Amino acid sequence: IIRITLQIINPVGDDFFTETATFDAILLFTYQILFFAVTFSLFRLINGRLAIQAQHQQEALQKSEARYRDLVNFSPDALYVYQNENLVFFNTAAMELVRAKRPEDLMGKNALSFVHPDLREKSRERIAKVAEEGGTAPLLETKLVRLDGSVVDVDLTTTQIEFQDAPALHTIARDITARKRAQDVLHLRLKMIEFAAEHTLNELMTYALDEICEITQSPIGFYHFVEEDQVTLSLQAWSTRTLEEFCQADGHGMHYGIDKAGVWVDCVRECKPVIHN
Repeated sequence: IIRITLQIINPVGDDFFTETATFDAILLFTYQILFFAVTFSLFRLINGRLAIQAQHQQEALQKSEARYRDLVNFSPDALYVYQNENLVFFNTAAMELVRAKRPEDLMGKNALSFVHPDLREKSRERIAKVAEEGGTAPLLETKLVRLDGSVVDVDLTTTQIEFQDAPALHTIARDITARKRAQDVLHLRLKMIEFAAEHTLNELMTYALDEICEITQSPIGFYHFVEEDQVTLSLQAWSTRTLEEFCQADGHGMHYGIDKAGVWVDCVRECKPVIHN
């Protein structure tokens, strides 16, 4: 196009630009410069758009990860991720479940060390099967041992995932203490109904105290009546363990003034359940 244009506008007889090799070299050099300039511009334009898209994708990924982390951290269920049985990730509920005060109390610890010793081998076989075959293990009711030594009933489910580009196992644990307690109380009520049909009132109260002390892990239990005058107690029954280990109470049917009793009648004074720790 340049050559044709110059041939049109050049004066007649002026053949410098049309016949010399110098002009061809200049045209070729100019063409190469234009080619590289256009190519570089297109490259920068495309690269810039790709960089913007990559930045947007990275920001979206970071926001998604932040939302997922918040969702995990605020989940009421305990979430544990472990590789080779060692904990590598857990949420706040997981720390609370085992009563850990700091993340360092759990990070890197063997996950099976929190399972009750009587159930540990069964849990090991279960997670080994999930690691080998994949999928999700069915819901399992088991017991965990907290860092303070107490035991908690939980429902567990385990599945295989990938964590930081490596295979891992993901376990969800739900505290079922309240549900177990409700089941125990319902079972106790049914047992008491059956027991009451063939035993006296005093035997029923002793039986009820023994069962309640077992559920609450209380070493002492007693059951007294408040008379109609609201100032006198009628001593009635004590748990079997109370009589055998703590006192030889021989006051069945005796009357006792509330004003002479200690903190154990605060529930009468305040007309509500009272706990003294």
